[in-house]
Amino acid sequence: MADNDFRRSRYFLTHKDGFYIDDITANDIGIEDVFLKIDKTRSSLGEEILYHMIRTPLFDEGALKKREEEIVRYSSADDGLKKTKAALSKLSKLKKISVFEYLDHLNNVKKINKTLLFIPALLILTGMIVTFFDATVGIILLLLSFIVNTVRYFGLLKDTRPFLSCFSYVFRAIGLSGEIKGVEPEEYKSLLGMTHGNFILGNLSGVTANGGGGNPFDLLLDLIRMSTHADIIRFYFLTDKVLKNKDKIVSLLEHIGYIDSYISIAELRNDFKTYAIPKFIDDKHIICEGLYHLLLNDPVPNSIDTTKSILITGSNASGKSTFLRSLALSILFSQTLHTVPASSYKAPICRLITSMSLTDDLLGNESFYMAEIKSVKRISKWSEYDGYVCCFVDELLKGTNTVERIAASSVILKDLDAQKRFCFAATHDRELTKILDDTYENRHFDEKIDENGDIGFSYMIKPGAASTTNAIVLLHSIGFDEKITDDASAMVKRFENDGIWELP
Repeated sequence: MADNDFRRSRYFLTHKDGFYIDDITANDIGIEDVFLKIDKTRSSLGEEILYHMIRTPLFDEGALKKREEEIVRYSSADDGLKKTKAALSKLSKLKKISVFEYLDHLNNVKKINKTLLFIPALLILTGMIVTFFDATVGIILLLLSFIVNTVRYFGLLKDTRPFLSCFSYVFRAIGLSGEIKGVEPEEYKSLLGMTHGNFILGNLSGVTANGGGGNPFDLLLDLIRMSTHADIIRFYFLTDKVLKNKDKIVSLLEHIGYIDSYISIAELRNDFKTYAIPKFIDDKHIICEGLYHLLLNDPVPNSIDTTKSILITGSNASGKSTFLRSLALSILFSQTLHTVPASSYKAPICRLITSMSLTDDLLGNESFYMAEIKSVKRISKWSEYDGYVCCFVDELLKGTNTVERIAASSVILKDLDAQKRFCFAATHDRELTKILDDTYENRHFDEKIDENGDIGFSYMIKPGAASTTNAIVLLHSIGFDEKITDDASAMVKRFENDGIWELP
């Protein structure tokens, strides 16, 4: 995981109480790529809060209405919003650390005798005084002091570097709070005293050569920090004050983060080709019109209106998996961003859980089949949950043989459907469309093959089960030898007619 991906998830990882989108579901719906698409936050605080927001759906309609009010509040173009955006841009984003994480770890800072911190400054001062009486000795003493102090400085910096960055960012946020629309004076005024003189902590990185780009003033400050340890002294003497006010500081940072997130969502709505404000109903019924996947440059909208679970069949590359992900994201967005990439959306508030595309990092040391059945098993634990659940399954049990796959899949899919549970499943096993006909609605995607053998897709979901396949046609379309594709087609025909597999 990249540094930025890891950093933005830190707040979520320490605040994921109750139901949240687990790693398997997050991977299935491409949460990291989706986040990069929707993230328009200007600060690290907003980035972490927005990420937490899309991983922790809300289940209270009142809370969702309040979120909508906040989004609307921060979408109006007034002077207050302009100042807020400018302040958040000044706050900017850290590259490698999470402010929330390091505030949580502040109690773990290595203890040190604060009196000893002044020794480097005293050595420099002594050298300066000696210089007035004996220039040669004084300069030698200054040089030796600077070398010793610099070596010690970088030794101390190993333990304090991320905390210096954290403090610098926190004090910047406190100082800018008065320019942010919606932050009340009582939230930050008592904290302002800690921000005075903190330029010595550095420009966000808390290290020498901190991105000043050769600015003479920054270079001078670097020399002062190395020779006197001024930033480290300041940090250790501020630690107790920050710990004492930690709850208030975190509350302020969270508030700023949420404001940045609301602005981000409001701006995201302007970027969507179309979007819907979700309507929630207490009924097993999903109606979603003009649904599309926001990561596609030219998506084909689809619509769904169902009171039942749905089994989707269809050719390879016809759009089954994309449709599942589009609907799953719409459900997630309805309860997080209160903004759905569709023309209309009406559904119950529900838990979202998927088993669609296990990757190597999620498999660990297990076989694909073992990892797959455990992934599906975790969905079944919601069988006793009293609320609505929407689960998505793509190519169930593809890690085992055909006969057992069809038998086990049919029983599992029947179990995943219940009074308050939707299951949306895609499969190539057409046998399931007949076995589960009483439980699931059948829908399909198809293709058209022209006279030249070229294949095309409409990417539109249609009623009923698929009646065509295209695996062998796709082999031909990418240049497989004609004898291979002809022989494969002949084998399929013989099996369909006589139930016999035999090589030509």
